[in-house]
Amino acid sequence: MGTSEERQWVGIDVSQAKLDVALRPSGRYWQVANDESGWQRLLNELQAVTVALVVVESTGWDGTGRGSGLAAP
Repeated sequence: MGTSEERQWVGIDVSQAKLDVALRPSGRYWQVANDESGWQRLLNELQAVTVALVVVESTGWDGTGRGSGLAAP
């Protein structure tokens, strides 16, 4: 993933309705819906940065497999 020079740590807080996404060290923050279109938007946004690590807050993980696109190739 990514074209940004600085590697980013991605934190995702999962709730039933939304995903809160934060990048560090850039400090960027945004929300997307926790549905197919929201996950697609998340993946599209992350394509623009160099991802060092993705951390997902586990208590809200819904088990649908939507996050499987975040896995390293």
